[in-house]
Amino acid sequence: MNNIEFICPLPNGVHARPAKEIELRASQFVADIKLVNKTKNKVANAKSVLSLISADILLNDECCLEFSGVDTESAHAFFTKFIADELAGIDEKIESISHTKINSKQAQVLPVFLEQSAPKLLRGTVASAGINAGKAVMIKPVDLLTLASNYSTESFNEIQTKLDLGLKTLAERLQNQLTSAEGDTDNNETRNIVEAHLKIAQDRELAVALSKHAQTMANGNNTMRTIALAYRDICGPLEASSSKYLRERALDIKDICLQLASICYGVELVTTPKIDSDTIIVSQALLTPSQLLALPKESIKGLVMGEGGTTSHTIILARSFAIPTLVGIESLTDIVVANQDLVVDAIHGVLILESNPQTETFYRLEQDKLARIEAKNAKFKHTTVTTEDNQRLDVLANIVTSEEIVGTLNVGADGIGLFRTEMLFCERAVPPSEEEQFQHYVSVIKASVGKKVVIRTLDIGGDKPCDYMGFPKEENPFLGYRAIRMYPEYLSIIESQFRALVRASCAGEVSIMVPMIANLNEIRWCHELLAKVTSDLIQEGYTIGCVKLGVMAEVPSVVYLLKQASDYIDFISIGSNDLTQYFFACDRGNQAIAHLYDHLNPAFLAFVRDIITRAQQVGIAVSLCGEMAADEKAQPLLLGAGLRQFSMAASKVASSKRRLSKLNTGQCKTLLNNVVDLESGTQVASAVEMFLNKRQALPTLDTDLVFTQRDVSSKAEAIKLLTDNLEVNERVPSAQMVEQAIWDREAVFSTALGFSVAIPHCKSSHVMHNSVSVLTLNEKIAWGDDVDVDLIIMLTVTDEGKDTHMKVFSKIARKLMHEEFRQSLKQATEPSQIIEILTNVLDA
Repeated sequence: MNNIEFICPLPNGVHARPAKEIELRASQFVADIKLVNKTKNKVANAKSVLSLISADILLNDECCLEFSGVDTESAHAFFTKFIADELAGIDEKIESISHTKINSKQAQVLPVFLEQSAPKLLRGTVASAGINAGKAVMIKPVDLLTLASNYSTESFNEIQTKLDLGLKTLAERLQNQLTSAEGDTDNNETRNIVEAHLKIAQDRELAVALSKHAQTMANGNNTMRTIALAYRDICGPLEASSSKYLRERALDIKDICLQLASICYGVELVTTPKIDSDTIIVSQALLTPSQLLALPKESIKGLVMGEGGTTSHTIILARSFAIPTLVGIESLTDIVVANQDLVVDAIHGVLILESNPQTETFYRLEQDKLARIEAKNAKFKHTTVTTEDNQRLDVLANIVTSEEIVGTLNVGADGIGLFRTEMLFCERAVPPSEEEQFQHYVSVIKASVGKKVVIRTLDIGGDKPCDYMGFPKEENPFLGYRAIRMYPEYLSIIESQFRALVRASCAGEVSIMVPMIANLNEIRWCHELLAKVTSDLIQEGYTIGCVKLGVMAEVPSVVYLLKQASDYIDFISIGSNDLTQYFFACDRGNQAIAHLYDHLNPAFLAFVRDIITRAQQVGIAVSLCGEMAADEKAQPLLLGAGLRQFSMAASKVASSKRRLSKLNTGQCKTLLNNVVDLESGTQVASAVEMFLNKRQALPTLDTDLVFTQRDVSSKAEAIKLLTDNLEVNERVPSAQMVEQAIWDREAVFSTALGFSVAIPHCKSSHVMHNSVSVLTLNEKIAWGDDVDVDLIIMLTVTDEGKDTHMKVFSKIARKLMHEEFRQSLKQATEPSQIIEILTNVLDA
């Protein structure tokens, strides 16, 4: 018997998705393959998803793969490489909402205004962020074992016949769902989850468990009871796991068992409620994924569940559908009743059971703030970005699969700057066909509707192996046999990719980019291959459009090839991640030398500037992809170096567009010329911060901070209105934090000055720009100390702005003693009038 011992590197342990990947690989071999959890003394069949899940394998558990039977040596060799090179990468940490959006229900601090409004509420844990209102629709959990008593006894043959037909029908239903989802480019998560469910439905372990209980001769046994007992057997180890994440995986198996029971009895055990208006779904148990998928998403305004964490497949679907979701609310269905009006606040972690006018005002302001922030981002989504000095920029996105294209373009990307094609080739037994590749490439180009699309050819090798390509094990794969270097040996695979890419040009311009170029011969080879493929396709009768050829600039030697290469290529894309590590001879994954990996290092910045300059001198277009493209400190330096095309993660596009539009390329060039003479990346970062603060400093007085003649009902509403506005105008990162600072100062003494005027104020690290906010009211409101006010001037000052704070405060306070001055402010109808009045005061 051959064994492979290893430590589990998977952050979430072996749940459904990694189990599916392991099962796919194990099923290629005839040999018996067992995965042993030595830490918990559990053994799993590596060819069964359910068995693998039930082994309760968590991060850092000691494991062992055992092989026996035919082709043991081949299986052993395959899995030795798989564990060393791929296992850690087949799953990623499932992120909860960031700490600014999710906190434990004990720790969450409510905004002052919301707390003061004192609604009746329940605390929960945010699982999918957002705020929405609707009427409660209750969904009750289904217990198969309890239901079984309602059905008559059945013989073993009757049970087995029902089960066989039920499993076959269930697999067909899931396969049909998967086929239907192939055209849904907006929701990858739905496809991934349905695919995992199909694996469970077809799993041998489920069939064995069902068959075992079908043979039970106990009185009252029937198909329903058989399914219930099989579920208990399979999910028992998961529900007993110390991992909350793995406990949540039992929900997928419950989902399959409920669907199977429904098919076997021809009834819908999980009924979908009738929904024809804005609805909040309320359930004590965590909904199964199929339950959520069956609901009309356009009417579901929120989910509230008594059970569950933040990583189940149901929660992943809720996030993908942007449904605000709270979980972990005790005794939920004992408190909430059907048709009750609810507000799901999945930002502050509360379910509002009974509102009041003040609470309604809070949420009106909160929704207004969120809408205004979204509107500011939206302005940059689908517009051409130009710098302050009218230099046109392209902010492109990086993608890994063709399914990402619609969502990527929807967030405002100006095109695709890097389509990594490795996912088409990896994790499969044979390479994709030309036609399969063509369909992926052409779908991206069609969806892009004339926007730039750069598709990188296969970047694979010792560090990203494909088993069917048989790469040798290398001591240093990053510097070894990879990318362009292996193309001649695997010519049929590479030629097939080139053919698919050139064919895709029938739908629009295609930019083909080749990775890891180090010398001119490699460029010539690619140019000749492209010419041959194009000629062959034309002779075969294909319609060919515009095709451009480019290379990744990631090996430092490429900078000195550009003049000669200009005869063969149209563009380069600087791969900042690899170029940085090759420039410093520094493995970016090695923590011992991580300090060397620094794209803000002056020497590296000078090198990048040299690449861009040399490329532009010979007429080669330049873009940059990698982490550096979205780095707020690197962006002005790249602009200064002459870069005009940035490619980054789609989530960074809108914010990068906004930042870049505020920069001046001439000033950025001066900045770059100054920082390349500094001594370290730390000094560069400080210099850029000073530059940005000076460039983007906001005036203390601004019409955007003024509200005139408004109807406000309370002091709390007034403070929230003004602090929310600071967040919208990017003067504070969190309105809630500054609101709290204002109220902390109010707790020391009231800021009502008499004369119907209040000057709330704070000095806080949460303030980024000194600001004077003004609010004039149509009717007076109570401020405290028996003072009613209709003029509010709020001062919010940075930690460094103490002198400014006192100067502004004293000047305004002295002037407010004069009736004429007060009346001029109160009677102003336009923000500009108030700014003019205050400017005269502060400049005096």
